[in-house]
Amino acid sequence: MCSGRLSFGGMLPPIRMLHDRVLVEQVAAPTVTPGGILIPESAQDKGGEGIVRAVGRGVILPDGSIRKLAVLPGDRVVFGKFQGAKARVDDREYLVLHECDCLAVVEDAPAQA
Repeated sequence: MCSGRLSFGGMLPPIRMLHDRVLVEQVAAPTVTPGGILIPESAQDKGGEGIVRAVGRGVILPDGSIRKLAVLPGDRVVFGKFQGAKARVDDREYLVLHECDCLAVVEDAPAQA
């Protein structure tokens, strides 16, 4: 069972995700097009892709049992552009999503540490 905490370079972030919540660090948008054109920050798409950094224990079902989440820390996920709530933990920005806000797990791309 996942404890909801993940190590960041030996340090535990002071946050524990609850139930079906997922802590996601957004992947930086590309700043240069394939043709070499620089994209100004104001025009960059924040994108809907990120790395899962922590997950809650799971969804509490009506019978009281807990269903574990389908996403795990380290997974690269795709989510809706305007989903989640912004959170700042130890000078890092994250999104807090419900598991159902994660649309897919990118299988062929290695997760970034």
